[in-house]
Amino acid sequence: MAKEPYLPLDDNGLKTWLANFNTKLPAHAGTFGLTAGQLASVSADSGNFSYWLGQADLFRDEKEERTGYKNLLRDGPIGSPAGTAPTAPVIPAAPAAVLPGIVPRIREMVQFIKNHPSYTESIGQDLDIIGAEQTTQRATLKPIIKLALSGAGVNVKWTKGIADALRIEKQIAGGAALAALPAATWSLLAIDTAPDYLDTTPITTPAVWKYRAIYIINDEVAGMWSDEAQIAVG
Repeated sequence: MAKEPYLPLDDNGLKTWLANFNTKLPAHAGTFGLTAGQLASVSADSGNFSYWLGQADLFRDEKEERTGYKNLLRDGPIGSPAGTAPTAPVIPAAPAAVLPGIVPRIREMVQFIKNHPSYTESIGQDLDIIGAEQTTQRATLKPIIKLALSGAGVNVKWTKGIADALRIEKQIAGGAALAALPAATWSLLAIDTAPDYLDTTPITTPAVWKYRAIYIINDEVAGMWSDEAQIAVG
């Protein structure tokens, strides 16, 4: 059965996941031949994300406190106590900086681990890199595509919803021969992240272009293929 993404989408969930991954990974380093530098990179990424998420939360709260104090001074009511004015927060020292791309780096590490011949499901569960069983809602997602011919090409219309992108595949055949094409003739046309998609493939001869699509969520296909749509060109 298909799985949900293993990485949480919210910042606090990601912070907790990174901390667990960083704590558990050293115990499996020998199994996958991970170096001290790779472990240090994961630790630095986890520490930096936790620190800067904390800073974002701190200054959000500080802004709210100062806004409230400013509004009290501005509007009163007259005679009400002002209380203690907000003071500068104590900011802990920042960890050594890391380059942008914490999540992409972690995804590469997880993919390396999952592709390793020594990988087992129990290790995956320990590292929390196996998503939960896919929910019915996600499993039944099905894009609806519509085609429109223009001077620039074929416009593949679709809606995004909760998906990150759409995988679009295509068949080309002349006239009635299309019906006899096997499923293996489908080929990837594009991974589109924003509706709509314009297919600008040159039209050299009269043909029938046939399309199908499936949603992508967190770099994985999700749900079912769309109904096939076709259009005559040329």
